[in-house]
Amino acid sequence: GFSLNTPALLSFPKKHVSYRPIPKFPSLDFDLSVLAKSETFSEDILRVVRNIDPLLESSSVLETFSGEGVPDHQKSVTIRVIFRAPDRTLTSAEGELLRGKVLNALEKNGYPFRF
Repeated sequence: GFSLNTPALLSFPKKHVSYRPIPKFPSLDFDLSVLAKSETFSEDILRVVRNIDPLLESSSVLETFSGEGVPDHQKSVTIRVIFRAPDRTLTSAEGELLRGKVLNALEKNGYPFRF
């Protein structure tokens, strides 16, 4: 047979479930690669872009590479940056401006864009 101890089940703490609604507007995302010293932590690079603009939704590392085509004692770090406005679709002009802000901040912090 099967029995269920309802009072015991009700005594468990209630778990708060949070969620984010599905965004109404599309994101604007781009990937870019920068050069960094071999000993640089990827988190240090992400920290540079984290507070770049209120429209930044997320930033993450896609790939880290060293070897052929990358100078000695350096590595190439490819990051993905995602922007989204809560109330509208971002324009391509805004995208270029945001991309420029990201590149400038990275360059100023010693992470030049890798072509």
